[in-house]
Amino acid sequence: MIKKFLMYAWELFAGLLQGIMSLFGFSPRAPKQQHDNLGREDIAAAEAEARSDAAAAELVSKIRAPEGVVHEYAVSPSDSRSSIDLSPLSPEEQDWLLGLSDGELAMLAASSEETCRQSLSARKVAVNVRRLRERTEDKPNPVSAVLRIPDQEDDRWQHISDIVRGQYPSLFGDRGGPVLKPRCRA
Repeated sequence: MIKKFLMYAWELFAGLLQGIMSLFGFSPRAPKQQHDNLGREDIAAAEAEARSDAAAAELVSKIRAPEGVVHEYAVSPSDSRSSIDLSPLSPEEQDWLLGLSDGELAMLAASSEETCRQSLSARKVAVNVRRLRERTEDKPNPVSAVLRIPDQEDDRWQHISDIVRGQYPSLFGDRGGPVLKPRCRA
């Protein structure tokens, strides 16, 4: 009881002294960090957990499918390809993959993992033409719409007006005239 009282009194005195010192510009010292008392069983449990995590990571790297590695390598940018783990591939497969040109890697990136598996087994880039066509049709080129301008002057301005109306519908009213107070998109 007296010990608790003395400790409380000491903390009160130290806090008061610290407040006075901070008024004169003296900064208080950082409090000492308390650490948990670790026993041997805590250390053993942490070591077992680290070993199980390492074993799980090794198992996941062994389970990774080679076609997934090929597709990941093809999709990734050229500056980050060196960080991809190619260990699921055999040395011959690694040599084949590293010898591909940027164009071949782009074709593999545009294809599926199944196509990557076929390419890997044949050691030749197999292209799924249907999927490549679908990808190019899904992304219309906005420049091509602007470049198709008719020859006559009146048709040319009407074409440009139609493009602007399509791109910025908030600028035009219901009757086709301009909106005097357009709403901001932000």
